[in-house]
This record gives sequence, structure tokens and C-alpha cells, in this order.
Amino acid sequence: KCMPVTGGFSRSAVNYQAGAKTVFAGAITAVALTLTVLFLTPLFTDLPKPILSAIIIVAVSTLVDLQEFVHLWATDKRDFLLVSCAFLCTLFWGLLQGILVSAALAVVLLVQRTANPHSAVLVKVRDDPPVFRNRERFPDGAPIPNVLIYRQDAPLFYANADSFQESILTLAGDGDGDGGRARVVIIHGGAMPLVDSTGAATLTRIRRRLFERGVRVVLCEFNGPVRDALRRAHVAYDADQGSNQGSNEGSKEEGASDEDDACPMFVSLTDAVARARRLARDAEEATPREVVVKLDGERSGAARLSEDGAMTAVSADDL
Repeated sequence: KCMPVTGGFSRSAVNYQAGAKTVFAGAITAVALTLTVLFLTPLFTDLPKPILSAIIIVAVSTLVDLQEFVHLWATDKRDFLLVSCAFLCTLFWGLLQGILVSAALAVVLLVQRTANPHSAVLVKVRDDPPVFRNRERFPDGAPIPNVLIYRQDAPLFYANADSFQESILTLAGDGDGDGGRARVVIIHGGAMPLVDSTGAATLTRIRRRLFERGVRVVLCEFNGPVRDALRRAHVAYDADQGSNQGSNEGSKEEGASDEDDACPMFVSLTDAVARARRLARDAEEATPREVVVKLDGERSGAARLSEDGAMTAVSADDL
């Protein structure tokens, strides 16, 4: 009949409490257990089981770090929940069951975090040099007129592509550009280390949906591998002046508004903001403006002032 001397949770705890440092402690425990079984068994015959249980409980209690629970509660409530579930399942159910439950819960939390990552709308908090930060943490920051700067702090892939698209379309439609409706959306990729094929397709869908609303899309701050992938997927072109890569694409006219064109992509946010300002200004100047023309004391009519200054009547009967 075989009797394991280490390996179990309680045996490992007792071994650790006894001061074991290496695996050689298992051999020493085996020898001591053999001698006990052969010569000292009568001494332990009448020993109550609660005493043996107390030895195990005291040894295992040293493996429970209550300060870590307090630290996790103050740092991350989700990690605290994970550790608490693992502890309770191990205590009342079993070691293997506790490990399986905590591993499954960790996977669920990982999916939840990747599917709904942190994101931010950026505003300028300093001019020289230009610094952009989360507007929720810096409410006194100055937004760029008619420009929405959006940053997602996670990879863009199949798990969060839909939420990413919905967030941008919602923000662009809610008039989050300063001074009214956003004319340009800048997607900041500085915290986006990966964009897979689903993410690239999502960027294309966002560009087309916003183009239908008269909104342009500009990309910036993506790392080298992501920039290469977006160029190969024809999602974006290198718009930096003097760049060796994509110089033919980078020479496209700034005012081009063909829906089939890829998004301009810049290395720095400062360059992207400069391009976005020009695009927003051009869009504002090209937007027809409606004015009211009074013909007499009682009648008035609405007219639309086009980009070239020509006035077109909206209500022919009144005009």
C-alpha cells in the first residue's frame, strides 16, 4: 500500500511550515514516515483526529495572505472577485474544483475586458508642445473645433470590433466635435498594438458610414506592423510628407473626397490634427448656409447660400 508524503495541498502546507526548501525534503519525510509506521504507531493510536486536523489547519493558514485580499479590493474589484471565488471553492468544494472554477472565471473576465475595453475622447491640455489627454480626466482641456479624436486602449480585433464601431458612430453623430457636429474623426492608434483582419474591415466600414454623413476619417499613431497591415489591406495610406513608404499615395490631394480612397494615416497626432483642421475648415466652407430673406413687412422666405455665393430659393412662392 502506497502513502504519498507530499503533493497534496495539506501535505505541501505542512512541509512548507516545517521549513522545507528543496525536493529533498520529500525524501526525508518518506524516511520519517516509514520509521513512524514501523516503530511509533502505538504512540499515535489514541491520538484524536481533531488534533491532526488542527496541525493541518495551522499549516494551511500560513498560505492564506489576508493582506492580499485587502490589496486586491483597493486595486481591482474584479481580481478580488476572482481570488475570493477560488478561495471559497477550494475551501468548501476541493482543490481541483477551485482551480477549474477560478480558471473559467478568469477566461470570462478576460473576454469581458477585451470586448469592452477602455476608450477616451482626447482634448488638448497644452499647446507647446501639443499634449492631448482624456477629456473626462481633464475637463478643462480644449477640444479641436469640429474634430473628434478617439482612442481605444486595446487591440482592435473580432472580440471588440462591433463595440468600437458603435462607439465612434455614436460619438460622431452626437456632435462631439467642439462647436457642433464633428466634420473629421481622428482614430488614435497609439494604444492599439494589434489590428486583425476583422479590425481592418471595421475601419473600412466606419470610413464608409461616416463618409455618407459627410465626415472624414484620419488615422494616426499606429505602430509599424499595424501601419504596414493597414496599407496592405488598402485601409489607409501614408500621408506624412517626405515619407519613403507610400510616397505615391501620400501625394494624394488633401481635398480628395472619393469614397473609394483610403484614410490618410500619420505618424504623429500633431500632423493628424493639422490635416483634420484643414478638412474641417474645407467642409464648413463647402456646406450650404441657409439665410432668411425678408421681401416685405409680412412675407419672408428661406434661401440657401451655396459655396460660390449664389443664392437659391427654397420657397419659390414666397420669393
